[in-house]
Amino acid sequence: MSRKKQNLIFVLCLVVIGQAGIDIYLPSIPAMINILGVKAQEVQLTVSLYLLGFGFSQVVYGPLSDRYGRRPVLMFGLPLFSLSCFAMVYAESMAAILILRVVQGCSIGAASVCARAIMRDTFSGRELASASSDMSIVWSLVPMLAPVCGAFISAHTSWFGSFIVLGGMGVIMTVWLITGIPETNAFKLSSLSIRKCVQGYYELVINSSYRENMIVLCFLYGIYSVVYASGPIIFQNIFGFTPAEYANTIFFITGGYLIGSYLNKRMLCRFKPLSLVRFGVLTSFVVTACGLLFLMAGLSKIWILVGAIFILYLALGFIFANCVAAALQNFAANAGFASSLHGPVLFGAGACISAIYEYMFTTNTQTLLGALFVQSIAMVLCLIRLLKSNNSCNL
Repeated sequence: MSRKKQNLIFVLCLVVIGQAGIDIYLPSIPAMINILGVKAQEVQLTVSLYLLGFGFSQVVYGPLSDRYGRRPVLMFGLPLFSLSCFAMVYAESMAAILILRVVQGCSIGAASVCARAIMRDTFSGRELASASSDMSIVWSLVPMLAPVCGAFISAHTSWFGSFIVLGGMGVIMTVWLITGIPETNAFKLSSLSIRKCVQGYYELVINSSYRENMIVLCFLYGIYSVVYASGPIIFQNIFGFTPAEYANTIFFITGGYLIGSYLNKRMLCRFKPLSLVRFGVLTSFVVTACGLLFLMAGLSKIWILVGAIFILYLALGFIFANCVAAALQNFAANAGFASSLHGPVLFGAGACISAIYEYMFTTNTQTLLGALFVQSIAMVLCLIRLLKSNNSCNL
């Protein structure tokens, strides 16, 4: 196996373990409530606190990986993640569980940053876009498959069974890192200070290609967040779906993103990444506009909504991987810095956009498609700026 292929497989496994930490234990939540005798709201905090640590810890890991290398950062994060997962077996209070979930999120943030940084260290150009597509495919598969695996584990073990599996995955990744993954950072910083950190982030902000691609990704995450926040209300309360029917609908919709990511990878050999981003953005605009027109014409059918979101997610599959690759493309010497903003900025943008939607509008089919349409227009405007950017030739 070539070194590039091995690095890519390792990166994809880092993506799996970080995403699985969010989804794999969700089927165990009812058991946690019953066995531990706690409120549902307290258990739901385990997701929020994990995401908080997962997103914002990346700001720290990025500069550290540029200074000391990817391996030392992972050698800290992966073992700590495993230990905090195994410690769940001995957690006797909800407070201890919540603290451990923060530790898990903060520790596995190293995997997310280093996954993108190693990918940028290893690949460039269209190879980078192709590797980013692979990452996008895995990223979409884990939320679909992890709860299924978690349900099986929960049925045959206790509520902490999924955390034992996660801890074991961390151990395997640590051994693999020690025995088979060399350092990929060839541009280690000579020193690290607050001044250098500020300078590093300033260089990101003033780079038009990085800035515009990140803004596109912010609205992409906003679309995800709005759909997931409004979906249960619209599908279950308005259209009368059962929880199982709602889960199957989300599974189908997410399949659109998976298909789009796969098609994007196949088409990279024939089209430039920027052309595929343009296709994805324009498709997003057209499908949300058509959905609104159908509603205005009185065609408020469930299949129209599901079909529109499915096609929208398919289009997003063409946008995500190529924008991530383009944002990292110009930062071979400080890929850690460039990777570190993805977590806090994109998660934060998604949370803010969904919060604005929930606060300002009544959740229904019309407002959902309206919010998706507005964000599609925003992506079109960002695309226009990208096309005008001198750096767009790097895509």
